[in-house]
Amino acid sequence: MIQLLDVVDYLNFELGIVHQDIAPRNLLVDPETDNILIFDFDRAALVGQPSCLPERNDVTGVIFTFYEIVSQDDHFRRVKHSEQDPNSVLSIDNWPAKGLLDCNVGEFRKLLNNWVQRRKDRDVASKDLPFTPSIPDVPPASPVIRGRDESGEPVWGKGLMQIRKNATKFNENVIIWDRPPRQLAPIE
Repeated sequence: MIQLLDVVDYLNFELGIVHQDIAPRNLLVDPETDNILIFDFDRAALVGQPSCLPERNDVTGVIFTFYEIVSQDDHFRRVKHSEQDPNSVLSIDNWPAKGLLDCNVGEFRKLLNNWVQRRKDRDVASKDLPFTPSIPDVPPASPVIRGRDESGEPVWGKGLMQIRKNATKFNENVIIWDRPPRQLAPIE
C-alpha cells in the first residue's frame, strides 16, 4: 500500500497529474515483483485545469481504495462522486478485514491516517503556488493500415483513437481485453 501512496504523490506533486479514478479495479499487482501498477487514465487531468474535479480528488480515491481492499466492501462508492464522504470511512473504528493482508488492519489505518494528514498539510501549503508540469509533446501517431484498395494494396492512415464499436464496424484491428474478476482467489 505504501507504493500506492508514493505513486499518487508522484503523479500529483511531481507530474501535476490527478488520476481522478483511484480504485481497486484500476490497480494491478505484478505477482513476481509485488509492484503495483495503476492504469486507466481516461479521467486524468492536470492540476489546476477545469477538468480537475474536486469531488474526484486522489486522496479520497486512496481512502476508499484502502477500505475496499481491507474490507472487500465497496458500498461507500455506490453513490455519485459528489456525495462520497471520505470521513464516513475514516470514522469507522474497526475496519472488517476480509482480504488477505500482509500486516494488521491497524497498521494500514495508521499509514493511511498519517498520509492523509501529510497531504492536507501539503495541499494547504501549496494551494497558491503556481504549478506548471513539464509534459512532453505527444509524438505524431504512427501510420496504420486502414483497409485495402480494390487491388488489395494497403490503404494507410493516421492511427487515431476511436471507440471499439466503430473500429470493429470498419473491420479495423482491435485489442479486446477483459479485466480479471474482482473477487480475490480463495485463501489456501
